[in-house]
Amino acid sequence: MLKFVYITFLFIASSLLFVFSKERKPEEVCSIESRGLVVEDTENQRLIIVTPDSLTLIPCAINSDVILMPEKQVAVCYIIDSSRSVLAEGTRAIKIERLSYIK
Repeated sequence: MLKFVYITFLFIASSLLFVFSKERKPEEVCSIESRGLVVEDTENQRLIIVTPDSLTLIPCAINSDVILMPEKQVAVCYIIDSSRSVLAEGTRAIKIERLSYIK
């Protein structure tokens, strides 16, 4: 009887630990939000985002759930990638945290 209670206790304890130890997704850190148009940079063969105020956003890192499609209006949430070299005036190297398409 004691063996049964011990095994039942271990099963319940391990089940509770499994349920409550699920890895939680860290909260997004989004410092800048902007809107723009995704266009193809044929010179460098990559997709870039051009904002209405003529700022060019060059994605250097993208979260796995973000997909860029050319010629689409987007709302983008990003962090400036300070590890990249200094770019031309009006150009920023960014890490895209979140992206949504605007109809």
